[in-house]
Amino acid sequence: MRQFRIRGRRRNLILAILGLFVGSFVILDFNHRTSSGLVSQGGQGGQYEQGGQGGHGGHGGQAQLVFSRKLRSRVPWENDQECSHYNISHLVPKSQPVCALASYPGSGNTWLRYLIEGATGVFTGSRYKDLQIQMYGLWGEMRDWEDGTTIVQKTHDCHPDHVRNDFGGRGILILRNPYDAVLSDHNFLFGGHMGVGPASSFDRRDWEQFVSIETGEWLAMALNWTRSSTPDRLLVVHYEQVKNNLETEMRKILQHLGVAPDAGRLQCLLKHRNGFFRRKSNLKPEKLPFPSSLRSQMDQLIDNLNQDLAEQGYEQLPTELYKFYKKSDENIIEEIKAENVVIREMQNRMEGTAETDGINPNIGTKMVIDHYFRWLSEDDSVRGVRSSDDIKTLLMRKVYGGIKKYSNQDTITGLSERAEKILSYAVELWPTIQRPFQKDPITEVVESKGGHAKSILELAQSVRKQ
Repeated sequence: MRQFRIRGRRRNLILAILGLFVGSFVILDFNHRTSSGLVSQGGQGGQYEQGGQGGHGGHGGQAQLVFSRKLRSRVPWENDQECSHYNISHLVPKSQPVCALASYPGSGNTWLRYLIEGATGVFTGSRYKDLQIQMYGLWGEMRDWEDGTTIVQKTHDCHPDHVRNDFGGRGILILRNPYDAVLSDHNFLFGGHMGVGPASSFDRRDWEQFVSIETGEWLAMALNWTRSSTPDRLLVVHYEQVKNNLETEMRKILQHLGVAPDAGRLQCLLKHRNGFFRRKSNLKPEKLPFPSSLRSQMDQLIDNLNQDLAEQGYEQLPTELYKFYKKSDENIIEEIKAENVVIREMQNRMEGTAETDGINPNIGTKMVIDHYFRWLSEDDSVRGVRSSDDIKTLLMRKVYGGIKKYSNQDTITGLSERAEKILSYAVELWPTIQRPFQKDPITEVVESKGGHAKSILELAQSVRKQ
């Protein structure tokens, strides 16, 4: 997942504050409870148990999923009597090949992970380490994405070498209407997982340049993954179709993964389909995010990509479900107003209620810190030098070294309940804490990526030339 971009000394200051914050609670609030809370619900006897069929049937045939009994499991719907017997578990390390869950940011990757975990009973992984995602229940987030304990692994990378060498072309590609995907990423850049970006962005002079840059990245994700793989190894999933017909699309995904569908699980998933990261249901600004001149170019790009997908044997884009696509200004404003009517009704129904599915974020937070500190404590000779070792990694390794030296402990699985709650709260507040230090996201994108960016018209023409 794309992280907020913080520059120079301000970034170092924020990281230092975070390190000191975590370190202080480790040292001051550590007790000597056992770590039995991290024993799998499956029990302590033995390394694994056999599960249902699996093994990425779309690229490797059927196999048995081998669930770990040493790694912790989670009950996703424990407050629902009809669904509380289902759980989500890790696989035995190295028992499963990697399989990408690839997407442009803002395309519903986290939601699809939630759905895949519910449908398969297996945790999903990620090439990124997002504290908030782990905290809310996707407990494969902090695992090494290549360790074979997760069924798919999130990536926003689309370099052909990454597709071919890291994943062998195996994966699921999520494609979302580029109009909505760009707006969703705009929300994330300003508001994190559940906030929204300001509508005033639409009036900025650099807004169209921002949209062109982000549309270029969306197109690169679509083209590089489909052209660097083949339809028998890569399943293209359309976000809009998942929303419209969840069960049908999940059965396609299960077939691709080689996992036999469980009718009971799917029914529970339909009841709890929304997941835990839902943006606030605020009314939409009744103004045009994309002027008609820009939309005509984006529509051409969509048409050209559709033709390219068809020629390669992939399912085409469901343009009939796309907002903004080939619509007039008047149609778009009418649709926004109609959407606001629905939002108002939903706000009235949901007032005073909340759906959490019984998630205890403190457990995920403790697992975050435990996994992270184990990762930091790996010996360099074993761990090797990795391209992801940035200033944050180096700083946190030094912080952890000091904690180990003075606390005489290897992990922090003994954090008290009070410290767990405080750490969970800090993770939730982190986007707000760092905002004063953060450069304007749109300016950052334009300055860092705008030098060689193509216009949307040039992008549309390039699809047919390649």
